[in-house]
Amino acid sequence: MKKLLLIPTLITTLLISSCAFTNLFTKNLLDQKRRSFVGLSKIIFNEEGRMVGMSTASGAVIYHDKDKSYILTAKHFCEETGKKYIDQINIHTHKMENAKADVVAMAADIDACIMTSKRVNTKKLQLASSGPDIGEKVYNMAAPQGMFGKDLVLLYEGFYSGELIENGQSTADIFSLPANPGSSGSPIINGRGKLVGVVFAIHSRFHHITLSTPFEKLKLFIENVLPKK
Repeated sequence: MKKLLLIPTLITTLLISSCAFTNLFTKNLLDQKRRSFVGLSKIIFNEEGRMVGMSTASGAVIYHDKDKSYILTAKHFCEETGKKYIDQINIHTHKMENAKADVVAMAADIDACIMTSKRVNTKKLQLASSGPDIGEKVYNMAAPQGMFGKDLVLLYEGFYSGELIENGQSTADIFSLPANPGSSGSPIINGRGKLVGVVFAIHSRFHHITLSTPFEKLKLFIENVLPKK
């Protein structure tokens, strides 16, 4: 009888050890990947040089090239306010290193934008080789409502639910992730810490239903814009 009792005890011990390892791995992964996150602010000036507005968004460094860093975010944040206004975009790292950013490219068919700044001391996010599977757990790093500070990056977890197809075309990847204004441009990563999406919208009635740029289109855009290795 004693020998039989050892089997469930051993299984329980292994399960506890496995869960502890998984939690530690996830903690370390997110701690590393949040260092690639940047908060974004756009200050809007009129022709006289007076500040008339400001907006915030989220982004991530996806590449370093000599003296430059490349930042991925949502296109609607990068678009110019208007001809009579001057936009100044700034990035803010998790260590509160600040730098001005310039728009390099905006995708034609998806809500994605790439900017450059002086090289900042951050990690970089690598693009996944393929998109997520339905039901796969994912993580999001964001600054909703501009909530961001030194060593403060809000982290979320959710699941990939599938593609939104309109007129036979993939228009968005759908995730069960919470988001709010300011989350636009925030990166979505898989369990290996690779980039699989960028938030550009939320459902008007359900703020835990998040729309991301379709992975294959995002992948093509990034590969066409970043310098060739």
